[in-house]
Amino acid sequence: MLRSLLVRSLPVRFPEKPSLVSLYDRFAPTWHACIARMGYLDAYRQLVAAHPVRPGGNVIRILDVGTGSGGLALCFAEATAAPLDLDLLDPSAAMLDTATKTLARSGRRARTIQAGIGTPQVQDHRYDVVLCAHVIEHCPDPVAALRWISRVMAPGGALVLSVSKPHWCTALVRWKWGHKAYEPDDVRSMLTAAGFSDIVAVPFKAGPPSRMSCGYRARGPASPIQAADRTGSGRDPARALAARPDGGQGTDDRPYRSDPPPIRPQTSEPRPSTV
Repeated sequence: MLRSLLVRSLPVRFPEKPSLVSLYDRFAPTWHACIARMGYLDAYRQLVAAHPVRPGGNVIRILDVGTGSGGLALCFAEATAAPLDLDLLDPSAAMLDTATKTLARSGRRARTIQAGIGTPQVQDHRYDVVLCAHVIEHCPDPVAALRWISRVMAPGGALVLSVSKPHWCTALVRWKWGHKAYEPDDVRSMLTAAGFSDIVAVPFKAGPPSRMSCGYRARGPASPIQAADRTGSGRDPARALAARPDGGQGTDDRPYRSDPPPIRPQTSEPRPSTV
C-alpha cells in the first residue's frame, strides 16, 4: 500500500527486478571464480566421485542442464576416462560462452544450446548422463522439470544433481537469485514422482556447499517414456516451461521457506546399471 501511495504522489519509478537470465548474463565473467572460491568445484568433484563411471571405449553422451560456467561438466569430465559427447544447456548466452571457455582451457569441447528446461531443441531419449546443478529450485514446477530431464535421458541413464537446501545462508542468497530450497526427503520424493530410482543423497562435506546444498545421484526410467505418459491428462507440463521468457527458470518473491513439492508418487522397476 505504501509503495502504491508513493508511486501516485512522487515523480519516481521503482526499478524492475532483473530477470534471472539478465542476472546470469551480468555475472558470467566472474561466476566460475566465485563458485571455486566458495568450494563448489570441490563439492562437485565429491559428487561425481560418488557416481563413478565405468571405463570403456564407448562415447558417453552428456547433457549439462543449466550449465552456468560449466563447473559440474568440467568436474565430471575430469573424473571420466571415457570420451564424452557433451552438450551444454543454458538460457544465458554469456554463461554458455563462459562455460565453453572453461572447458576449452582443459582441452575439452562442447556444443551449446541457448534455452531452458522444456526446450524442443533437446532430443528425447538421447543422453546417457544428465548433469544438473542448482536449476530445479528456480523452476515453477520442479517435478515437471525433472520429468523433462528423465525423458531426454537414454533408457536407464544416470542423473547427477545438486539442489539448494534450507539454511539461513541460502535465505540470504535467495533475496538476489529468487530460488527455493528443498530438504533431501523432498528431493527424493520429487525424483520418485518423476520416474527416477536408485536415488542416493550425497551430502557435501565442507564449506558453503555443506550448508547450502546437497548432491544426489539417481537412475532414469529403464524404457523410453513419452510425454503423454507423464501425466494423467496426457499433457507435458515441462513443455510449457520453455515458452516462458526466462526459459522456465522463474523467480519467486514469497517469504523464504522450503516449499513441499506437488507430488504424485509413481512406482518404478529397478533400472539396469549402464553407466
